[in-house]
Amino acid sequence: MQQRGPAEDAATRALEDPWDGICDTSAIRRELGFRPIYPTLYTARDAGAL
Repeated sequence: MQQRGPAEDAATRALEDPWDGICDTSAIRRELGFRPIYPTLYTARDAGAL
């Protein structure tokens, strides 16, 4: 089973890159049909949306 929520050591780890992470959108996609316009921060930046 996939872990949900933050990792146990998340509060004490150093934050090297706040944008470096993977967001699992499978539940919202499956239940509501949601598909993000910009799937990553980098694609939003490249498209001029930020």
